[in-house]
Amino acid sequence: QRNFPLYAGELDPTTLAALDTGYDFLDDCADELLDILSDDFYVTALQGDAWTNDDLLGALGGADFDVFSTNAHYDFEALLPAAADAAATYTDADLVTTSDFDETNTPVDALGFVVGCHAGLSMSDVQLGLTTLDWAQLYSRTSTQWLAHTTFGYGDSDLVAYSERLASVFAGKVAEMKTGAPGAPLSLGQALREGKQDFLGGTVVLTPYDEKVMQSWTYYGMPMFTLGDDVPEIPETQSSTSSTPTGFAATSSLF
Repeated sequence: QRNFPLYAGELDPTTLAALDTGYDFLDDCADELLDILSDDFYVTALQGDAWTNDDLLGALGGADFDVFSTNAHYDFEALLPAAADAAATYTDADLVTTSDFDETNTPVDALGFVVGCHAGLSMSDVQLGLTTLDWAQLYSRTSTQWLAHTTFGYGDSDLVAYSERLASVFAGKVAEMKTGAPGAPLSLGQALREGKQDFLGGTVVLTPYDEKVMQSWTYYGMPMFTLGDDVPEIPETQSSTSSTPTGFAATSSLF
């Protein structure tokens, strides 16, 4: 975490860019994150069932993102883009893997949080003989703070629930930090703690899925980092890009 002293404990405050992705039953989560973040960031949104690995890597390489929530189906070192998911059949060439990242498209001094399965599972290179990085390893190399599940993540296509709702609550805390709102969290670690507390407090019927979501959403990085609030305010007319979301079935899902 090389830049903690450089930015006096703030993640790079020089950008107002955010990236938000989703598809299928994750579209409602992506919509809610877009609503939350767009007041304080210029948001690029990739939604619907058409975006590919090239679209995602191109977006990451085309902007200096302060916050990114690249929601998709995950494992510990790869994610499945929307177009490949919609096609139902795909090859390794259709995936986005940690091997696709280099100095041109890896977020630096940023905050990343996702709801995908096992995106926060850090695998032992020694025990398994792995030659590729997992997501936690990739982002730790660039002082990017990474928040993701070590287990399955859970969502629902009818409403923003489980992992999706926790991410939404956390995004609200991030927005409070960016604006310097009264009572806003003083660090990202505090934002996560308060987000989980608010998630629990707002859960009418606590299920094992809710408990698992809170337990397994794991922070990689230095939780004392904060987001800078010393940047110009977003003008009233801001632009964001988004592909058109498609319909989805009313089923609960894990990813």
